[in-house]
Amino acid sequence: MTCACGDEWEHEELRRFPAEEAVQGVAVDGEHFYAISNRAIGKYRKETGERVARWEDAPEGRIRHLNAGVVIEGRLYCAHSNFPAMPEESSIEVFDPETMRHLESRPFPDPPGSLTWVDRHEGIWYACFAHYRKSGDPANSRV
Repeated sequence: MTCACGDEWEHEELRRFPAEEAVQGVAVDGEHFYAISNRAIGKYRKETGERVARWEDAPEGRIRHLNAGVVIEGRLYCAHSNFPAMPEESSIEVFDPETMRHLESRPFPDPPGSLTWVDRHEGIWYACFAHYRKSGDPANSRV
């Protein structure tokens, strides 16, 4: 494989673990990976793949479509949207990775699409709002 810069890039798969929640995204910290589905997050040990905790929203809860996640300074941040509902709503859902408790929701007023990922670099937050074929023009996706 080659990367976009043209340099050779090699990789080797070392392990593969089954994770019921591995549908939308994954986040990692030093010891665990967090498999993310639309309405649930599983916490797994990196060394063994054992699930050690799980969070799931109630069927009547407000979480609809979790996406990618990232662990920053002891918090798990997950992109969330109401996809495929319209008008589009998006938020960052914040969890405590130790207890897997949902801590807060940070909504985006009038978002420019469905939030698919968030990250922070050098103190600046980045987010990607996508448009899917069903709800808009993918060419209008924004970072």
